[in-house]
Amino acid sequence: MRRLPLLAAAASSALLLGVGPAAQAAPPDNHFTDTGSFVDPDFCGTGETVTIDFLSKGTFHDSGDGTGFVTVHGTQTFTAASTGKTVIGHFANRVTDRFTDNGDGTATFETTFVGLPEQFRLKGGALITRDAGRIAFTVTIDENGDVISEDTRFQGPHPDAAGGFELFCQRIPEALGIA
Repeated sequence: MRRLPLLAAAASSALLLGVGPAAQAAPPDNHFTDTGSFVDPDFCGTGETVTIDFLSKGTFHDSGDGTGFVTVHGTQTFTAASTGKTVIGHFANRVTDRFTDNGDGTATFETTFVGLPEQFRLKGGALITRDAGRIAFTVTIDENGDVISEDTRFQGPHPDAAGGFELFCQRIPEALGIA
């Protein structure tokens, strides 16, 4: 589970989609906190064990008409068992979801992040990598839930996104001393 910021936002997005257009009035904002820890025994395919501690806080803002957004921020701490080295991840975003029934049996989901989708630093503070600005993911599915098309657009420095999200597993194991 290497994409915690995106996964946290995706989970938030899935919850927003559960609110249908039949709602009469905008429900109140809902605040959330998610914290935990897990162990990845083969971090980024290195065969090395890394413990990942995370904390996310945010607010669901729902318009009541099937649209809404989430403001979310948090941290992840990656600690390599064999070296004891640590990398700190941080994210802070406004995540907006849009669902469109295309009327032909297909549906389009667009999720847009504005802010800091990911930033990773050594425990002492040196920057490893940072994606910032605006990034939008659009996925169209058929009636069976199969993906028909996917598109990613971004503005701002997004070296990880621009590289197909491969930069994380290139730089983080190296920083943890397990590459």
